[in-house]
Amino acid sequence: MTRDAEPTRPAQPTSRRLPLIVGLVLLCAGAALVGGLALQRPPAYAPPAPVEEPDLDRRARAFERSFAAQFTLIRESDDPWAIRVRESDLNAWIWIRLPHWIAHVHGSGAPGSLPGLQASLDPGRIRLINDSFVLAFSPGVEDGWTRLQPGPGSYLGRLPIPGGLLELLSNSMDLELIGAALTGSSGGDRIDATRAGRGDPPGGICLETRFPLGDGRIVELLEVRPEERQLVMVFRTGT
Repeated sequence: MTRDAEPTRPAQPTSRRLPLIVGLVLLCAGAALVGGLALQRPPAYAPPAPVEEPDLDRRARAFERSFAAQFTLIRESDDPWAIRVRESDLNAWIWIRLPHWIAHVHGSGAPGSLPGLQASLDPGRIRLINDSFVLAFSPGVEDGWTRLQPGPGSYLGRLPIPGGLLELLSNSMDLELIGAALTGSSGGDRIDATRAGRGDPPGGICLETRFPLGDGRIVELLEVRPEERQLVMVFRTGT
């Protein structure tokens, strides 16, 4: 006498869905962790000094006047000359004077028109820091352009970011405007005119190295060298 075989039980739907559910939970947890790190303040951020501090305003204006005087000085030869910028003076200018330039060009509600950006200078590296991210660059002059190579220490919040995202994040800052404001250049068409005869930028983040003056002279950046808490820039004035 034979017994009928028992019917095969269908696989439990829950057992098939378990890996998918676990994967979704891990994905959500990872996204939450990344999002939480990205929304925190970067580890290098420190709130800027109060803009109403009298000494800060005096230092910022003195730095701007001194830099402009050296930049526009009539020189007897076209020999290179250098400016050494202290980090404290640069940050005073960034906090006090730069927002006025940005508001003048882009409007009072534009990003950067309120104090918050700060610079940190280390040997071979410049970091631009605000309360959202840190952009770390190693600057150098290459083929007539100032090229900003991604350097170690870039963050989105507390999340380290690869160099490939550095250019995307730097677009939120008008780096060309920072240079134009510091040098007193009007930018735009006058800067474009100095690019004649030069090749295209070598790629990545590239800024202007030639700055026209009102009397027809051109100041050219030859070298930029970050050092401990200071920045050395070598220029040549010509026609």
